Amino acid sequence: LYCFFMRLNMKILLCSATDHNPVNLLPLESVQINPDIIYVAVSTQKRQQGDNLIAELKAIGKKVEVLKIENEHSLQSLTQQYEQWLLQHQDDEIVVNLTGGTKLMSIAAYQIFSGYGFRCFYQNLNPNQLIWLDDESIISDIGTKISLERYLKSYQFDVVKKQKLNEVHQSYKKYTKLIYQELSKAGRWQQTCQLISKLNAHTAKPKLSDLKNFTLDYDEESFLTHLSYETDLFELTAKSIEWQTEQDRAFIAGGWLEYLTASLLVAENIRDISLSVEIAKSTQRVHAKTHQEIDVMAMQQQQLLIIECKTVNWKNATQASEAIYKLSALRDIGGLNTKAVFVSLYDLPDAAKTRAAEHNIQVVAGQNAIVQLKQRLLSI
Repeated sequence: LYCFFMRLNMKILLCSATDHNPVNLLPLESVQINPDIIYVAVSTQKRQQGDNLIAELKAIGKKVEVLKIENEHSLQSLTQQYEQWLLQHQDDEIVVNLTGGTKLMSIAAYQIFSGYGFRCFYQNLNPNQLIWLDDESIISDIGTKISLERYLKSYQFDVVKKQKLNEVHQSYKKYTKLIYQELSKAGRWQQTCQLISKLNAHTAKPKLSDLKNFTLDYDEESFLTHLSYETDLFELTAKSIEWQTEQDRAFIAGGWLEYLTASLLVAENIRDISLSVEIAKSTQRVHAKTHQEIDVMAMQQQQLLIIECKTVNWKNATQASEAIYKLSALRDIGGLNTKAVFVSLYDLPDAAKTRAAEHNIQVVAGQNAIVQLKQRLLSI
């Protein structure tokens, strides 16, 4: 009877709320962790982050409890609180993730738990490694298959819609291939870009009011006739082009560069490549959500890739800088581990390049970069 009523020992993972939830989620992929229950240490400053982490842990089926930190600014207070908590769980197996929380929280946790012989670890994201501090052993590539949806969910973003590469219509794929082949031909870059600009003008939304007749030279008309025949996305008339659907218009207007970029991302270490990704995040208002759309998203190991693609012929630095600023605002989507890339058919003004560098945005723009787009993307 005594054995029946005796409390069973548990395996506990103690972690701390942080701005970067993956450091607390990825270790759960390791068979060495596998806790029965997770305690989340939540400081006053990280209360919202703690609530978000707990919600995500519960959503994936984990049992969770909260350890409310009384004073995250006092090493003595933290040490006393961790020791008091430990006395309640001294018969359990405790594993401590030191990655989150404040520096003082990590120091106090390491002093107390390692002092009692419990294992502590630190989770790196780039490279993706779990490092045990007692023997400095390393476990690599934990959670390398974490999905784009789950990663975004850890930052409270829901994927409303997205398009996978294999869902792109064959006619769109062929259109992209023919345009890119023409751009890549020796001596054809300038002429092809001029034609793309004409197509952009005629497919603009709202349609430009000052368009003149759709004048084409012989080479342009010949190529467009071939493009129309091969893809059936539009009909060429004397004054303009006529597309079949709104989706066709959007693709001709620049969607082809998005597909080209996404298709060239295919590599062993990149997964969940997606186009036209719409994400939503709940706001403090009841039932209200903010929506954002990104041209291309993917996971590269444990990094989130977000890519904006533009076929605009930049007329001034302000226009280009505004496009860069929009992308910089989206870098918060996946925290510090997000890699932002701006792909532009035309080269950017120097001021826009400077702004991109200031916001840690990689720029792939202009003839040489686009012709070598795959190499440039995979080297970032």
